[in-house]
Amino acid sequence: MDEIEGIRWEEINIDTGLNRQTKKQSAYPQPLEGSYANLFEELQYKCNPQRFMVPYDHEKVSIANKLYGKVLENKTDEDILRVLRAEAMEKLGLKFSTLNLYNNLLKKANPDNFMTPYDGKKVSIANKYYHEIMKHADDIVALEDIENQMKSEDTFQNVVLGGPLNTPITDSDLIGAVVVIFTLLISFFLLFLFQ
Repeated sequence: MDEIEGIRWEEINIDTGLNRQTKKQSAYPQPLEGSYANLFEELQYKCNPQRFMVPYDHEKVSIANKLYGKVLENKTDEDILRVLRAEAMEKLGLKFSTLNLYNNLLKKANPDNFMTPYDGKKVSIANKYYHEIMKHADDIVALEDIENQMKSEDTFQNVVLGGPLNTPITDSDLIGAVVVIFTLLISFFLLFLFQ
């Protein structure tokens, strides 16, 4: 079945470059899954002392109990919650979900965003960040640091995600949109006036 005229297909190794890309990508860590509305919700779940009862770990139950109380007291203070997350990572060995942030950052830093129209400088900057995001897929703190760096980078200020090409908005795009809106408003006004 897998042979044609004496050729066994599993013996043929055609290197199209895709194999190298797949191997290189698999060297990156995978993002950590988890679906939480916010950091408070994730901490509330992961620091719950009940999670350390089976198998029972006296020290971790004590640490989790203290952290859990602090989490409940500070549910709206993001800065304190981040400090508590760091403590939970260090003392309880917990890992926190990175999937949503990872995907959002990859979309924004994708070098394809700067291919049409081509901007070599922005492609280079995006490529650097894209690699860093991939390299730290399972590290929420590193991804948040990358996100903050990207916010200060002019390259990513006008990137709009979700469009067919994910291309940055240009001044001519904005002018065109204003002209279309203005034309529609005048049309509606004239239509209303002459009815």
